[in-house]
Amino acid sequence: MVDYRRAASASSPPGYRSEEPANTTAATTSSTAIFVLWDPVTDADSYHLTWTDNDAVEDNVDVSSTTEYYTIVNLPSCTQFQVRVDAKNGTDTLISDKDTARTLPRASNPVKSLDVTQIQKYPALEAIWTPVTPPGNCTVEYIVSWSPSDGANEATTTETRYNITGLRYDTYYEVCVIPSVEGEKPPTPKCEEAQVITGLNLLLQPSFTSIFVLWDPVTDADSYHLTWTDNDAVEDNVDVNSTTDYYMINNLPSCTQFQVQVDAKNGTDTLISDKDNTRTLPQVPVVGFYPYSASVVLLWFYVLRVLCGCVSISCGCGSGVANALWVPQVDSFMRASNPVKYLDVTQIEDYPALEAIWTPVTPPGNCTVEYIVSWSPSDGANEATTTETRYNITGLRYDTYYEVCVIPSVEGEKAPTPKCEEAPVITGLALNLVPASTTISVSWHQTKIADSYRVMWEDGSTGGFDTVDATTDTYNITGRHPCTNYWVQVQARAGDSVLMAESASTRTLPEATSSVTNLNVSQVSDNPTLDVTWSPVTPPGNCSLAYKVTWSYLNDTEAGNDKTIDPHYTITNLAYDTEYNVCVASSVEGELASPVCEQVTVIEIRLALTLIPTSTTISVSWSLIKNSDSYIVLWVDGSTGGFDTVDASTDKYDITGLQPCTNYSVQVQAKAGGSVVKEESAPTRTLPEATSSVTNLNVSQVRDNPTLDVTWSPVTPPGNCNLAYKVTWSYLNDTEAGNDKTIDPHYTITNLAYDTEYNVCVASSVEGELASPVCEQVTVIEERLALTLVPTSTTIRVSWTLIENADSYFIVWVHGSTGGFDTVDATTDKYDITGLQPCTNYSVQVQAKAGGSVVKEESASTRTLPEGTMVFIDIGWGLLNGVAGAVERLSVSSVATGWVRMEWVKPDRVGCDVQG
Repeated sequence: MVDYRRAASASSPPGYRSEEPANTTAATTSSTAIFVLWDPVTDADSYHLTWTDNDAVEDNVDVSSTTEYYTIVNLPSCTQFQVRVDAKNGTDTLISDKDTARTLPRASNPVKSLDVTQIQKYPALEAIWTPVTPPGNCTVEYIVSWSPSDGANEATTTETRYNITGLRYDTYYEVCVIPSVEGEKPPTPKCEEAQVITGLNLLLQPSFTSIFVLWDPVTDADSYHLTWTDNDAVEDNVDVNSTTDYYMINNLPSCTQFQVQVDAKNGTDTLISDKDNTRTLPQVPVVGFYPYSASVVLLWFYVLRVLCGCVSISCGCGSGVANALWVPQVDSFMRASNPVKYLDVTQIEDYPALEAIWTPVTPPGNCTVEYIVSWSPSDGANEATTTETRYNITGLRYDTYYEVCVIPSVEGEKAPTPKCEEAPVITGLALNLVPASTTISVSWHQTKIADSYRVMWEDGSTGGFDTVDATTDTYNITGRHPCTNYWVQVQARAGDSVLMAESASTRTLPEATSSVTNLNVSQVSDNPTLDVTWSPVTPPGNCSLAYKVTWSYLNDTEAGNDKTIDPHYTITNLAYDTEYNVCVASSVEGELASPVCEQVTVIEIRLALTLIPTSTTISVSWSLIKNSDSYIVLWVDGSTGGFDTVDASTDKYDITGLQPCTNYSVQVQAKAGGSVVKEESAPTRTLPEATSSVTNLNVSQVRDNPTLDVTWSPVTPPGNCNLAYKVTWSYLNDTEAGNDKTIDPHYTITNLAYDTEYNVCVASSVEGELASPVCEQVTVIEERLALTLVPTSTTIRVSWTLIENADSYFIVWVHGSTGGFDTVDATTDKYDITGLQPCTNYSVQVQAKAGGSVVKEESASTRTLPEGTMVFIDIGWGLLNGVAGAVERLSVSSVATGWVRMEWVKPDRVGCDVQG
């Protein structure tokens, strides 16, 4: 991809920032990667790259300001991406640019499976193969090739099947398929061989219950397999030997479509197949023939084949042979159905139209039946055909009698006689019903040819009728029940015949009812609930009765309403200490009678339970409830509890003998006559109780660690109280060094200072209540080897303090790059290093070991003395300073009160420096 913008801006001065974007170029490098290049921006401290595909799937990356290119990898093939580069300074975007690129295609896997077969008897092959999945968003097409070829031998398709036509019979073909992913192909195609052979020239000749099958013989066939299937997928089959090239399939249903297939077989292999469709005839026997047996009919077709080379009666030779075998004296018949058994013809409401409905007939076999409907007189078309068992005849004349006939036709063959019925078409009655609560007013339009009208009604279980003369068009049905459904019909009659009838339904109206009586409203015990009852009302007729209950505040603001069909109602969720006006009105299908009302106040009765706990008691108090005759106090702590009863004048009770720090649930029940009229419950917890101080405090140092192990005897907490211990350690000047809490009777104090005395205190705590602390003073001592070195000119005397539990001591000495070591047993506390050089610096280390591990170690340095004469003098303290300044190596030790012995080396100037 040529970057013309980059070439155009190459002459820009350094640091120049164009107002154009940062010249981003996105170039495809492979099927899974895109290379992105951009111009650097002077003030940018980073670049933010974002890439998005066509499905809005986005990813991004940040790169440093020293980079001006990036390769985006792991992308799907054949996918268009928009790449955007933002030059950033901190969170600010200085400049942006974007470009698009598409990843390259990549070849797919080869086709896995290929099947090639001849298409029936035609010189054509059908290739079917398994599809391949193209990579990424690539598209795939398939290149199909075949050989040998007399012309084009290749085709391209996006399907997974292809038909190759125009081939030669009796020829083997190699067919190959290779997928092409936008031009990229796998290395090898999938190929399959198949043969195109001459067809069977299958011929089918049907009769009423059989099909005669004829085919061309196949040279290599050792048998033929016949299969026939009807439209309902009912299948049968038969095998015949290779010397036979025809077969009669018998006992088939008439008027049925069949598919017949013949397979030429060699062993289990199918050499060639042919299939065709035919339909059995709706006749018995074949028209124009004497009713021969099946064998005679077979002989007839075989003679046609041998003599003429054809089996059609219409071919030249075939017609002559057919005429020789024709038996004209047979009166054969078509297979028709029975006539229609029942027909009903009525006018469609008040329209000039008739509806004919008839019983269906059953056609033979799988034959189809249709019905021919005719009518007279007619002003135009007077016949119609339908497959239904009903038909609407329209466009007729009013006040006219019509004869309607129906005859079934089985695929053209009609029953011997039609079914006919007469019916009049008269002007509509326009029936109208006007109900009251106990009457129905009926009215209608008069018709010319009627001589009377009959009015009929019923309510489901009872009814009646009446007849009026031709001059009447109204009638009142009386003595009906309110709220009752009625069906009404008016018949226009001529003598005993019904010319036309119209029906309609209506419902009588509701009738007013009386108001409710004996209304009673009462509060349900101590609940904010009112129970409302009244005497039931008897509704008129079949009317539906309901009651509307309304409750409102005394300022007439409605608080709620509801409907019920029962003579009682419960009003819930009311407010305590509030007066309500409760009304009930009977309702007959929405018609309300006058309401009956009653005022009542909802009162809340409270015990006002109060609990005051101590560590072992709970003081319970409450408000007295009017009309109660006793109070029961109950308490429980989860597993145990108790109760007591006090008289109606008592409003307090002390529960004693309880456990400290224990949750209790306390309930007081106000009782009247054995029933609980009010109860209240409340939880509380008894207070903690002071506990004793700890005993047997012991504080000891953990061997040679700045750590103290503190233990004491556990304290038993009272009741269910939570027990803890507060551990405090401080310096002797009372400055606290630290503190902590624990629930176990031991504690380890770490990170202390060596050679420091601590005051360690432990106090038991019951839910924050501290007992008096118990203390002990202890010094944290650092265990030391106390290494001492006494050198001479050629030896160093090493001494140390024995360490408890050590099983040996390891002595190491070194001067520069030379040295030595030795080991002594656990009882030895000194060692002489010999064979050393005078005036030489040595580093000495002693390790105390136990079980192979170093438990303590100390190092020190010294210098061997010069060789010479050891001189000593006893001198008073007053002269010490002067003498010490005159010698190089001076050892001072006390020999008597006020006197010291000084030892030093008198240099002999051999190997050592003289220092005074």
